[in-house]
Amino acid sequence: MGINGPGQVAPPNMSHPLVPPFQLLGPTNEEYSGQFCLPQVPMPINVTLGVGDNVTLQVIEVAQHGASLYNCVDVTLAEPEDVKEVTPQNCYNSSDLGFELLFTTAALSNSASSMISSPSTWPLLVVASATAVTILL
Repeated sequence: MGINGPGQVAPPNMSHPLVPPFQLLGPTNEEYSGQFCLPQVPMPINVTLGVGDNVTLQVIEVAQHGASLYNCVDVTLAEPEDVKEVTPQNCYNSSDLGFELLFTTAALSNSASSMISSPSTWPLLVVASATAVTILL
C-alpha cells in the first residue's frame, strides 16, 4: 500500500505491505475464470490512517515465466458503516483455486526468490474502511 500525502496524485512508493506473499494455484496454466477474495486485510500497524485519507493499493501478480502484472486502485478511506458490507455472497474463493505460502530453502532452490503462479488478467475490486480493506480479484 502507498499513502498519498497532501496534494499528491500518487504515493511516492508502495512500502507498506498488507499481507505476506502467497501462491495462488489454479486448475491449469491457461487463463480460467474464478474469483479470489481476501475478506479482512488489516491496515499497517506502523501507520496512522483516518477517514478521508487517500491510499493506493497495489496487487502484484507474477507469472510462472517471471513477468509481473501490477494492479493498482486508488481508495479514499471511509467509516465502516459507509462501505458495502462484506458477505459470503460477495466475497468468496472459487473452489478450484488453491493457496500456498511462499518460501525458499537452500535444499530446494539456488535463488533467493520464489515464483508465484496466477492468472494475469483478473479484475480488482477493493472495499476499504479506515480499519480494514477487502480485496476481490
